[in-house]
Amino acid sequence: MTAQIQIHIVGLGPGDPRHITVETREILESGIQVILRTRHHPSATELAPGAIDCDDLYRSGASFDAVYRSVVDRVLEQAREQPVVFAVPGSPMFAERTVTLLAEAAKNAGLPVKVYPAVSFVEVAAGALGMDFREIQVCDATNLRIDPLRPALIHQVFDRDVVTELKLELLKLLAPDHAITVLGAVGTGEERLRHVSLAELDHRPFGYLDTLFVPPIPAIEDVRRFDGLLHVVRMLLAPGGCPWDREQTHLSLRPYLLEETYEALEAIDNRAPEELVEELGDVLFQTLIHTAIAEIAGEFEMHEVIERITTKLIQRHPHVFGDGTASTSAEVEENWEKLKKVEKRRDSIL
Repeated sequence: MTAQIQIHIVGLGPGDPRHITVETREILESGIQVILRTRHHPSATELAPGAIDCDDLYRSGASFDAVYRSVVDRVLEQAREQPVVFAVPGSPMFAERTVTLLAEAAKNAGLPVKVYPAVSFVEVAAGALGMDFREIQVCDATNLRIDPLRPALIHQVFDRDVVTELKLELLKLLAPDHAITVLGAVGTGEERLRHVSLAELDHRPFGYLDTLFVPPIPAIEDVRRFDGLLHVVRMLLAPGGCPWDREQTHLSLRPYLLEETYEALEAIDNRAPEELVEELGDVLFQTLIHTAIAEIAGEFEMHEVIERITTKLIQRHPHVFGDGTASTSAEVEENWEKLKKVEKRRDSIL
C-alpha cells in the first residue's frame, strides 16, 4: 500500500501520543524517513526519534509564509530521492498551511501524496470546555478574523509578543474585563484551564500547546461593529421597540438626513475630529434606519445597499480593479464623471 505513495502526510494530534491514530502509528513505525514540521510537540520525540525537523527554518525565515515554503522545499527534496512521512502537529487538514502548499507543489512535481486523518486540538478543547465543537469558530491569532457573537477558539498563541498583538485586536471589539480562558496542554496529563481578563491576557508567557477560548458577547454589547449597530436599529423598529422610530417613514426622516449631513460638514469645517466621529455616526444611522424601514416594507434590504455601492466603487475605479489607466487625480475625476453619466444619464443634483 505504501510503496505507491511518495509523501505521507500525518498529524501528531493535539499533544498526548494516545490521540494518534493507529494508521498514523503504523506509518511512523514503517521505517520511512520522517520529517517533522517542528519538534516542539510532545509526541514528536516519542514516536519519531530519528526524524528530521524543520525548526532551523523558523529561526532563519523572514516571515511565516517564507518559512512554510522552505519547509515544503525540504520535504520535496527528500521525497524526490525516497518516500517520506511529513508529520505536523494536530491534524494535517486543519489550519496547516504547509500541508496545502506541499500538496500543491507535490502535484506539480508529479509526486503522489496521501493525507491521513487525525485528531485536531479543536476536539480536545471542546471536550475540556464541555461544548459541541460545531458551535465554535476557530481563529488564527496571527491573522485574526472573529465574530464576537460566537464562541471562539484562538490558536497560534505561541509566544507573548503574538498574544500582545492579539490582545490589542480583541480590545477593538471587547471590553478589557471580558473573561478569557487559557487552555494549556489540553488532552494531556498536564491539562490546565486558567481564567483571565482580556486586559491581563499577556501578563504571562505562552507556549505551543496553549489555546484561548473567548466567550461570545450579547448582541446588544456588540457596539463597535457594523453588525451590532444594525442590530440596535432593527430593535428600535421591531414590535415593542421605540414608538417614535416605528412611526417614521422615508419622507418623515428626510429633514434629519439633511440636518445630520450639514452637521458633519460643520465638523469638517471646524477641523474637529471628535465632532466628526459623532456626526458621521449620525449620518450612518440615517442610512441604517432608512434601510431598516425599507426592509420592513419589503422594498429592499441591507445587502442590496452594500452590494450597490461596492459594485459602483469597483466599476468607477477601473484603474485599480480593471485594465483602465489614470495617473493623476484629474484623470480619475474625468473618468469618474464619464462613467457616472453612463450609469445615471443625468447631471449632478449639485
